[in-house]
Amino acid sequence: SYDTAATVVLTATVERLAGMTFLDYMRPRFLDRIGFSADAWCVRTPEGGSWGGSGVICTLRDLAKVALTCMNGGVWGEEQVLPKGYVSAATAKQIDNAMRGNSGYGYQIWRDKENGFSFRGMGSQYAICFPDQEFLFTCIADTQGAPAGSAIPAVMREELYPHLSDAPLPEDRDTHAALVDKIEQLAVLPLPGNAAVQAAPEIDGAWYTLEDNPMGITRMRLSFEGDQGTWEYTNGQGDNVLRFGIGRQVPGKFPQRNYFGEQIGFISGVEYDCLASAAWIDEETLNMEVYITDIHLGGLRISFGFKGEEIGVFMTKQAEFFLDEYNGFAGGKRF
Repeated sequence: SYDTAATVVLTATVERLAGMTFLDYMRPRFLDRIGFSADAWCVRTPEGGSWGGSGVICTLRDLAKVALTCMNGGVWGEEQVLPKGYVSAATAKQIDNAMRGNSGYGYQIWRDKENGFSFRGMGSQYAICFPDQEFLFTCIADTQGAPAGSAIPAVMREELYPHLSDAPLPEDRDTHAALVDKIEQLAVLPLPGNAAVQAAPEIDGAWYTLEDNPMGITRMRLSFEGDQGTWEYTNGQGDNVLRFGIGRQVPGKFPQRNYFGEQIGFISGVEYDCLASAAWIDEETLNMEVYITDIHLGGLRISFGFKGEEIGVFMTKQAEFFLDEYNGFAGGKRF
C-alpha cells in the first residue's frame, strides 16, 4: 500500500550515511547527468532532513527523465548512469501483492501487466513504463478529493495503449494543430452548477451567526457581484476573506496562516496560493470548491444551504497536514 513514512525513513537513512541531502548526493552521480532541474528541491522534515515521501518539488519533465532512464535499464543517451543490475532488480517483482489485484512490487516500484512497471504517488503522480513497447506515460496531478482520480491509468490503457504501433504515425498537420490548440486552452475547470440561479437578496451580504462547530467559525456572510463573490468569516484566527468565481476560477490566497511552509512542523505564517470557484445548485444551495496550489497541495469543498433565516454549512477537506479547521458541519441563523 502507499506509505509515505517508509520513504521518509529510507531518505533519512541515505542522508545519514551520505552526510548530505539525498538530492545533493544524487546530483553529480545521476540527476545532473540526465538534465534534472537544477532548482529542484525538497520540503524538510521537522528534524531538518528531506521529506522524500511526498515533498520533492520538481517538474513533470524531471519525473519523465528518471522514469525513462529506468525503462532503458539505467541508460541515458549512450551512458550507463545507473547500475543495470540495480535497475533490473528495482523494477522486478520482489514481493507478491496479487490479493489486491496487483502484479507485484519491486524497490518501491509497482509492477504492471504487459511487463510494465510504474512509480505511483499521492494525488495521481504517475510514471508508467512499458519497456517492450518503448512507451512511457507520466502525469502530475492532485486528485486527492476526486472520486475518479484512480481512473487516469485506466483511461491511458483504454485510449492510448491499444493504439501503440511499431511504426510511426504519418504526419497530420491538421490534427497536430488541433492538439496544440487544445493544449493551449487547457485550464482548471470551475465547479459546475446552474448559471441561471442568482443569490436571493436576503442572502447577499447578510451576516449569519453560527452555533458551536468543529471549524470554530462564529459568523460568516457571502456577498456577490457579477461572476464573482466573497466569503467573509470569523474563526479562531480572526476575520478572514476568500474571493471566488461563479462559473470561473479566481486565483488568490487562502486566508489561513497557521500552516507549514518549506519545513513540516514549523508555521510559515504565509497564506497558500489557491483557486476558488462556486456554483448555485438550486435557489437554496451554493457549493464552493477551493484548490490549494502551493508547495503543499490540497482541496476544500463547502456546501452552504439556506432556508428562511437559517443556514447550514458542510465542509470536507482533502489535504496532508492542513485544512483541519475546515472539516465538519455548522448551523446558524441570520442576524
